[in-house]
Amino acid sequence: MKPRRTILIHVSKGGAIKRTHSVPLVLSLAAIMAMALAVFSGFIGYKLHLLRYDTSRIDLMKEKNAEQAGTIKDLSKKITALDEELSVLKAYNRRLKAASRILLDHPENMMGMGGSDEDFSHGSRGVSVLPGRAIDFELDSHVERLGEDIALEQEIAKNLISEIDRQKSLIAHIPSLCPSQGFFSSRFGWRNSPFSDMTEFHKGIDIASLESTPVYAAADGTVSDYYSSESYGNVLLIDHGNGIMTKYSHLLDSSLEIGRRVEKGEKIASIGNSGRSTGSHLHYEILINGVNVNPLRYMLK
Repeated sequence: MKPRRTILIHVSKGGAIKRTHSVPLVLSLAAIMAMALAVFSGFIGYKLHLLRYDTSRIDLMKEKNAEQAGTIKDLSKKITALDEELSVLKAYNRRLKAASRILLDHPENMMGMGGSDEDFSHGSRGVSVLPGRAIDFELDSHVERLGEDIALEQEIAKNLISEIDRQKSLIAHIPSLCPSQGFFSSRFGWRNSPFSDMTEFHKGIDIASLESTPVYAAADGTVSDYYSSESYGNVLLIDHGNGIMTKYSHLLDSSLEIGRRVEKGEKIASIGNSGRSTGSHLHYEILINGVNVNPLRYMLK
């Protein structure tokens, strides 16, 4: 006869005691099933815990991605603005260069290589393609290139403006203005002397006009001398720099002191009839490194 186990179950209500009988095999199976159920429940609980953790991580990543997308969008707007600013600066430099007709040394080495805003103008569409570090690297690289290009274009603009200022100063010191109103009574070169039948070389031009007609500086410069001579009467010399000088003769008068700075178009004297002259007029000369040249070749108006 197989041994049996007796299990007493006490029910609190009414105080009754129930009896049941079980064999060892049944008890063993029940214990195994209970253990398996406990292990399965624990496994399911662990998986649920991991699932909740993964869900939290996904939510956090989504939040970070959304934040990153917003940051990239803001940066893309700033980069786009910098790209536009760089384009305007380049166009401005090209206009300056064309206006001044300046050829810089190796201009291809001085032109910026600014990127376009295509890579960063689509908001967050690139977030899922590039990881965060790659996006940061691309943004940093683009901003760095923009900074270098803008700095280079600014340096080009600075050089262009400096060269234009130099050219303006040079032009201002070139005697291109007709120094007085009147008509040309004698031109530069060989002529018959008004005082003899001999041929002589006329070193300047004569502008005949009424006495006291204003005489103007043909260019910016400095009064270098004022004197009187028997032939040329009252003479005023202006030094324009770079070896260029102008000479104004037969003047009525001039109140300018030696060393005085004058500007192009400024009144410097009055037409007279001083010295050896047949009538009131201005004898005007241009000398470059001490050599007389034809003033008419330099007059623009």
